[in-house]
Amino acid sequence: MINIVDREMCCGCTACADRCPKQCISMICDEEGFQYPCVNHDKCINCGACNEVCPIECANEEKNEFRSAYAAWNKDDSIRIQSTSGGVFTAIAETVIQQNGVVLGAQYNEDHQVSHIATDHPDGISKLRQSKYVQSKTKGIYIEAKKALSTGRTVLFCGTPCQTEALVKFLKGKPNNLILCDFICRGVISPIVYRKYLEYLEKKYASKVKIVHFKNKTYGWHRFSTKITFENGKTYIRDRYHDSYMLLYLKENVSLRPSCYHCHFKGVDRCSDITLGDFWGAQKKYNELDNDRGTSAVLVHTKQGEEILGKAEKYLELHPVDVMDIVKGNECILKSPVSRSDRKQFFDLLQSKGYSYVIKRYCNTLFFDLKQLMLKGVKNVKK
Repeated sequence: MINIVDREMCCGCTACADRCPKQCISMICDEEGFQYPCVNHDKCINCGACNEVCPIECANEEKNEFRSAYAAWNKDDSIRIQSTSGGVFTAIAETVIQQNGVVLGAQYNEDHQVSHIATDHPDGISKLRQSKYVQSKTKGIYIEAKKALSTGRTVLFCGTPCQTEALVKFLKGKPNNLILCDFICRGVISPIVYRKYLEYLEKKYASKVKIVHFKNKTYGWHRFSTKITFENGKTYIRDRYHDSYMLLYLKENVSLRPSCYHCHFKGVDRCSDITLGDFWGAQKKYNELDNDRGTSAVLVHTKQGEEILGKAEKYLELHPVDVMDIVKGNECILKSPVSRSDRKQFFDLLQSKGYSYVIKRYCNTLFFDLKQLMLKGVKNVKK
């Protein structure tokens, strides 16, 4: 049976829970909010099915070699603006649904948490756009994918690299009617950090959160922002350099899942058909391909990936590029973030002191920038 001793060896994909024939595996949250499998030993028959689908314990050594790379964006500017990068996922998803297919991806729930769902309607695609950052709940989604595939319909599954590998393990191989789309992943954030962040803002704005929008482009794609709308009509918006949630994630490296600091799914070659991400650094060599509205990096790994991208091309601007130019701007394709030595202390303080306390202690950049602005203002007054 599956037995997680080292938390760095569990990505929380939940494939083991979906695979168990006796349904004796529950996903239980730890003190950091991350889910881990817990086995009911009274029901367990020691069949080993859970171990067989673990993407870390039974890693897939065979990867699809990189075939081609593109800079791309959606021709519909409204979709491009509403998307994390260039809106390529929307074009692929629309193409699959037009072929009577099914799309599986992550969406916000009513409580603003994130879960994987399935949709076969064009209106459902917009809910699957944009980065969510927090780890999505995937229990049941592998079973749903298998059912959809069994009908012969084309299925597009979009998830983290570990989730896509977990699905291949769960299915005992990749069916011809399955299209796998992963993305350049830096890691997933603790659901507790996410919840306390929202609670902190709700208290500050005296209202419940209505809409959460990460990677908002009000200030442009390069200076992407976190925009949160509240039920009382007020709006919070801070760019990536001044939003505490993004600082904890991008600068302080304290809020990621333990396995994300030792990710087993790095590399240019993947088990997926297509890998999507932001084409950071595009302007250095391909200046004409970056107007600060979002440019996608697209890595194609299979013939099937080339075929679906070709069918979606009517919605896209596609420009062949050198894969190494994509890698240069996205070091997390190859490397995991480095964990801080005081990461455990961060979570202890978060629970005992609260969110407002930890951001004052850890988000030094936020307060340093404010101090610098104040000093600059004083100097200008003296002049």
